Amino acid sequence: MEQNMKRVILGALLALPLSAMASEDLSYSYLGLGATYADPNGFSGENGYGAEASGAFHDNWHVFGSFQTYEFGDGVGAVDVDQWNIGLGYNVGLTDNMDLVAGVSYERAEVDYNDGIFTGSTGEDGYGVRVGVRNAFNAHFEGAAGLKYTNFDGSNSTSVYVSGQYKFNDTWGITGEVEANDDGHTIFLGPRLSF
Repeated sequence: MEQNMKRVILGALLALPLSAMASEDLSYSYLGLGATYADPNGFSGENGYGAEASGAFHDNWHVFGSFQTYEFGDGVGAVDVDQWNIGLGYNVGLTDNMDLVAGVSYERAEVDYNDGIFTGSTGEDGYGVRVGVRNAFNAHFEGAAGLKYTNFDGSNSTSVYVSGQYKFNDTWGITGEVEANDDGHTIFLGPRLSF
C-alpha cells in the first residue's frame, strides 16, 4: 500500500511540470508573409511567395497553417504548384528557453500544368507529422530545428528544417527557414507579426 502511494505521488509530481512548462519567450501566436524559393530535383529553382500562421489556445497547444506557391517555367512546359497545410501542435518546455514542439497536419498540393498538348490540373491530399525543438537564445534571437514527415497517397518524404527569427521587439521580427529532403529544398524569408 505504501509503495503504491509513493508511485502515485511520484507520478503526479512528474506530470505537474510538463503541464505548466512552456517557454514564455516563445510566441505560438503569429502571422507571417514572405518570399520563397524552391529548388526541386529535376527543375530549375524558382521564386514564389508564402504565408504562415499560428494561434495558441492553451499554454501547450496551438493551431498552425502555411501556404506556398511557385511557378516553374513559362508557357509550354509551365508547372504551377500550390501547397498548404493546417494542423494541431503541442509545445512543452524542456528548459526555461527551449520547447519541444510536435504537430500533425492535413496537407494539400495542387499542380497546374501545360505540356504543349495537354493543359490540366491535379491535386493530392495527405498528412504530415513534425517534431523539433525551438529555442530563445536571447530577447532578440530564436531558432528551431527538426524533422517533418509528409505522406501524399503513399508517396512520402522526410525533411530536415532549420529556422531562425530576429525580433526587433515583442511584436515584429524577421524569420527565415530552410527545409531540405531527397527531392530538393525550399527557403522562406519574411516579416513576422507576433501577438
